[in-house]
Amino acid sequence: MNTALAHTSSRFMTTDTSGIRSFRTAQDRLFEHAFQQTLDGKAEGLLAQYLYWSASTYDKPGFERGGDLRLLGGNGWEQYVKENTMAGYLGHDARIIEHAIMERRLLQMLPQTVSLVSLGGGDKETYLNNEGRIITGLQELTEEKEISALHVVDICRKYAAENAFVSATELGVERSFAVLGDFMNDPGLSIHEARGGTVLTSFGGTLFNAPRFIIEDTKTTTIDAFQTYWTNMNQQFGLGALALVTREKFTPESLDKKYALAKKSGVDAFVLGAWSRAVYKGVITDPNYNPFDNWRTERQIVETDAGFDVDFLNVAKKSHTLPTKFGDYDIQEGQSIVAAISAKFHGDHLDRAVQNGNWEVIDAIEQDNNPHELIVAKGLKPL
Repeated sequence: MNTALAHTSSRFMTTDTSGIRSFRTAQDRLFEHAFQQTLDGKAEGLLAQYLYWSASTYDKPGFERGGDLRLLGGNGWEQYVKENTMAGYLGHDARIIEHAIMERRLLQMLPQTVSLVSLGGGDKETYLNNEGRIITGLQELTEEKEISALHVVDICRKYAAENAFVSATELGVERSFAVLGDFMNDPGLSIHEARGGTVLTSFGGTLFNAPRFIIEDTKTTTIDAFQTYWTNMNQQFGLGALALVTREKFTPESLDKKYALAKKSGVDAFVLGAWSRAVYKGVITDPNYNPFDNWRTERQIVETDAGFDVDFLNVAKKSHTLPTKFGDYDIQEGQSIVAAISAKFHGDHLDRAVQNGNWEVIDAIEQDNNPHELIVAKGLKPL
């Protein structure tokens, strides 16, 4: 169930608390199922979307205020962004968006009246660097185009509310709405009616964090899940909508270099965030279970038919018994699980998956010395 979380303007913000509770309850059930499937070896990378979370209270062991708040996945992600944005590691999206705007190529493709929908914009700093550039470009470089409404959709309440608020107060979009929702898996988002054409934005590789499932010892592919996300977006937004998505141009060597250079302290906390959430929610029944004591993270790059998958692994530091509400698991030292995946698809495979999801890639904007490009896709009539 996805419910509008808040309407935000420069003057006020109101919150639908019943909708928040319903969404959180549903997400807790889905997380619990994903955690069990992961422990049972039936899924890989399925935990990725459940790592962006924060506790509603800090009254449980290990989560007191002033304690190690890296244990909250959202905090770990924000630390990772801050560590690596400063070095330019996460700045490629902002550069290609700025380039596409300044040369007017992107602005010319946008409708005269834009109903903008941000899908998984992330923390405030990332949002302002990415979606914020689209908004200010429309405001400052064109007089004939306007934003009729802005919906900030995120699975994390904090990000949805914060980015809708900053859109209204700092970016000047009065009709800014926060929508607490899972846009990748649920085509039933609560989007307010707005004038003009719908323009979706999804930056930072969110759509590429697709899982693999193990069915009768055979793995599905990440591009299958990626295609499903596009099908769901088509069902939600349909014919004529535009989608702006950044993707990475890569070689095996560039991926090796990229992930070798990335600072890890924040992403370690982020990738281990599922264990923290499981402790907090009682899925792991030992309230004193510490993820950092029992697990470390590693990355591996796996070649696929469609490109490469960068797997983020949780590796057991020691043998121990993991008590859960599903029963006890015997964890062996060195045992690993794939908590999250960042898929890198070759261009032709990406185009085909998008098309199979009832979209057409109408442009791919590139920039010299930038490994990221901006994909522009147009929604087709559902089959």
